[in-house]
Amino acid sequence: MRTVVELQDPVSGQIRRIKVGFSWTLLFFASWFGVPLLSRGLFGLGLAFVALCLIGMIAGHLELASITLSALALQLVGSIWLGVKGNEITAKHYLSKGWRLRDPTSHAAQVAIHKWHLHQLGQPQPIVIVRGSVLGKILLGLLLAMLGAGAFLIYAAISDDPLELEVTLNNVFIGDRTLVTVRNKGSKPITIKKVIVNDRTDCQVKIFQDVFFGTKFDTIKLDIGDAALLRSSCGVVRAKFETDQGSSTYSF
Repeated sequence: MRTVVELQDPVSGQIRRIKVGFSWTLLFFASWFGVPLLSRGLFGLGLAFVALCLIGMIAGHLELASITLSALALQLVGSIWLGVKGNEITAKHYLSKGWRLRDPTSHAAQVAIHKWHLHQLGQPQPIVIVRGSVLGKILLGLLLAMLGAGAFLIYAAISDDPLELEVTLNNVFIGDRTLVTVRNKGSKPITIKKVIVNDRTDCQVKIFQDVFFGTKFDTIKLDIGDAALLRSSCGVVRAKFETDQGSSTYSF
């Protein structure tokens, strides 16, 4: 049978009903930008889920698979934990703000006191001592730490893309995806140290000279506005350029 406990604000008289038990709402919807958490006044957890969602979206856009998967895993674990503990956390939040059990002698209130480890003192307006969940604090700390780490990694990935290179496939030959033109559109000369095609070590890259021949390069220095035509032994889907000013990946 569904057990619902009623809390009341002694000042405004407002009543809030909270289920004693598992929260399906938080399980399924907490990961949706923390909306149900924010609506309950749990702004810390809600904003943490908002940040987690944004980090996952940004990481997905930047094709940072590890961060995207980590964000999804955190959302899943966090949603399950909130499904189990969310109603208790909500009740303790309101009790810590001065709300009281509307009827502390009711069966629902007694179930909540026992299950959520609440201890009432005094009558007729019992004072509720709220005991914080150590596990919850640890999980929240880990969540915030991983949010910070994810934000830092995304910042590092973005700041690792300072290059002002224009990289395009050269369609000299119809259907040929082996020729790539790279041009320096920046404000200073740049030296290309290495080009990695399709994340493969077997794709060789040479400076294109004619249809049949090419010269393998150690480095290519491009002054402002200069361009180089490169030829890969593989059809180019993605190319990572490592330079003296950082690295960046281009997809076609």
